[in-house]
Amino acid sequence: REDEGIADIKLGRGGIIDIEFLTQYLLIKNGRAHSEIRVPNTYLALQALNKAGLLSDEDGSALRGGYRFLRLVENRLRIGNAQSINIFLKTKHAMDMLARRMNFVDDMDGSANAKLLAQFEQNTESVREVYEKIVAANE
Repeated sequence: REDEGIADIKLGRGGIIDIEFLTQYLLIKNGRAHSEIRVPNTYLALQALNKAGLLSDEDGSALRGGYRFLRLVENRLRIGNAQSINIFLKTKHAMDMLARRMNFVDDMDGSANAKLLAQFEQNTESVREVYEKIVAANE
């Protein structure tokens, strides 16, 4: 569902589903030997996996940061649209509204829209790198 004009925060590459799938994969793989990682919350599970040494500090930070950012985007989209929504259009109007809700501003460093899109891409790329590294290592 993603293309140049649409970003899918849930199902897109490096999105929420990638984080949740990877977290569940690691919990299932390691939960028997590490009871301390068995927690029902994705964010807390990522912290527990990191603390147990099953997820590196760098990978854990990328996944937790990506998860926080994507959930915030999802929350702002839902508030702005008064309904459950997991995609945002990369049109000027839609990006203006989302950037404003996310507290991005135009300044000497660039436009609010460009900063929002850059942060979105940075987070989703980091998440996908970790996802691919861990899945590839366990094939």
